[in-house]
Amino acid sequence: MTINIIYIIFSVVLVGFTIWQRFTIVLAAKRNMFVQAIWVILAAVMAFLTYKNAHNLDILLGGIFITVFFLAVALWHPGLSQWGVFKSMRQILSYQAFTRIETEKVDEKITTLKMYSGDVLVVQIKLKSTPKKIEKFLSTRIKPREEL
Repeated sequence: MTINIIYIIFSVVLVGFTIWQRFTIVLAAKRNMFVQAIWVILAAVMAFLTYKNAHNLDILLGGIFITVFFLAVALWHPGLSQWGVFKSMRQILSYQAFTRIETEKVDEKITTLKMYSGDVLVVQIKLKSTPKKIEKFLSTRIKPREEL
């Protein structure tokens, strides 16, 4: 019974965090649609299997949790927010971590952004924006610092 409560709490937190994250993105990154489709397919398969095999509450809640997790991964959107960079679910960084940036135009709508801490490349992300727009957005958020 306790694990069911944990599944419900984690599912609600995942849904809430995913919704919050989607609304905080200011400049969105390019996504790999193939990988995103795989996550959606996994969620659909898990939902179907849960529906067919849920003979008790434990199986039902476990299946719902796994389905919600797959959907949260599929709906995760990398990019730049007002306060930091969302690269992946495990790499969310504040702008204070960076000392300089470099932008490189890939094509008309895609720009590669490289963010450094000292001489170390920390984040490389492809954004759906122009270099000028990205640099303007980051100019007030990343301030060059003197190296020690």
